[in-house]
Amino acid sequence: YFNPLVHSASNHKYAALDFFNLDPHFGTNDEFREIMKILHSKGIKVIVDFAFNHVGIEFFAFQDSLKNGKKSKYYNWFEWKKWPIPDPLPPDFKPSDYYECWWGFGEMPNLNFDLDRSNASENSIKNIEEANPNMDVVNYILDVADYWIKDMDIDGFRLDVPNEVPFWFWKLFRERVKSLKPDAYLVGELWSNAVEWVNNEYFDAVMNYA
Repeated sequence: YFNPLVHSASNHKYAALDFFNLDPHFGTNDEFREIMKILHSKGIKVIVDFAFNHVGIEFFAFQDSLKNGKKSKYYNWFEWKKWPIPDPLPPDFKPSDYYECWWGFGEMPNLNFDLDRSNASENSIKNIEEANPNMDVVNYILDVADYWIKDMDIDGFRLDVPNEVPFWFWKLFRERVKSLKPDAYLVGELWSNAVEWVNNEYFDAVMNYA
C-alpha cells in the first residue's frame, strides 16, 4: 500500500498537480511499471492512495480557471464564490471566501461533481438521476482510474475522504475499475460508521479507524 505517488508540490502528495505522472521525487512511470512487474512476479499486489475530491492549486484546470474565470472551460470544475482573486493578496485573505477548498486549505481546491448542488450537499446523493453530474470532472477521474489500472497495472485504490464525494460517483468508479480488473480492491478512508459504503455498489472495505 503506497500513500499518494502522483506529481504534487506538497510533501504529503494529496494536492495533485498531475494525476497521470509519478512525482519525480519517487521516480518515473516507466520505473514504476518495472517495479510492478517485480512485485507481481512475487505474488505481491499493490494499492495506491488517491484523493479525488480535491486537487492541488497548481493543477492545470484550476490554474486555467484562476486566470480566465468564466471564460475558462474548466471554471465549473470548481465551486467559485468570487472571482478574480485579489492581487496582491490582502493580509486577511481567506481562500474559502473565493472558492470551495478542502477544510479551508486554499492549496487544495475541491472538485465540483454536481453542477446544481454545493459541495457540502452533493455528497449524500446516491441516485445519479437526482444529480446534475459534472461529466467533464467525472470522465477525467475515470480516465485516471483507467490509466492506473491498465497502464500502471496497480491492483486497487485506497480512496481518501470518499465521504466528501457523492455516492453516485463511487458507483461509477467501482463499475469502471471492476470492468478492467475484477479483483481490484477498493478501500475507503472513512472515520465514522461506514456501513453505507461497504457493499457491492461502492467499496470492498474501509480503513479500520473506528
